[in-house]
Amino acid sequence: MTGRARRILTRAPLGAVCALLAGGITAFASPAASAAEVRAGAAEAAAFAVPPHRIINRNSYKCLDVKYDDTGVAAIHPVKTYVVQRRCDHRRYSQIWTGDYYGGNEYLVRHGYSDKCLDVTGAYDAYLVLHYCDHYRVTQRWHITGVGNGDHVFYNPATDMCMGVYHSDRKDGAYVVTEYCDKYKKNQRWFAGRA
Repeated sequence: MTGRARRILTRAPLGAVCALLAGGITAFASPAASAAEVRAGAAEAAAFAVPPHRIINRNSYKCLDVKYDDTGVAAIHPVKTYVVQRRCDHRRYSQIWTGDYYGGNEYLVRHGYSDKCLDVTGAYDAYLVLHYCDHYRVTQRWHITGVGNGDHVFYNPATDMCMGVYHSDRKDGAYVVTEYCDKYKKNQRWFAGRA
């Protein structure tokens, strides 16, 4: 069994646990919610915990990716790599992501190709980057909340901001940044796609 296959098989049960925990969190957060709402919330919150998948922006229908250098090769910098949106392409491993359950309702969003985590460089309009995964680094923790129709908002509690495409740009290579949260802005809404 390859290392990649082993990693996927060991993370798959984690996704099932996340679904169970997300259901408990949803039920705890809204005790008046119906059983159907609890199940729907659990499924939506856990959608990003079952690897691997692509993260697609609702506004542009482009995939979360990393910035490429001039040769068209993913520029995986040793310290940080900028996160952008790019046309979804099943041949690009740089568009594969997993959600690692951290605790509570927090996840680390792990890049499948580099095995680094989604991180924040500052507060408002700050670039999102890949950085070595560190469970103690609060800027790598994300609350992934279902907002209906399979869409999710990625909220970073360390910055009190949400992940969005810079100025709602629909072009390839547009940077992904942090913005004031507004679940109705399509550039902040993301859904899971097949890897």
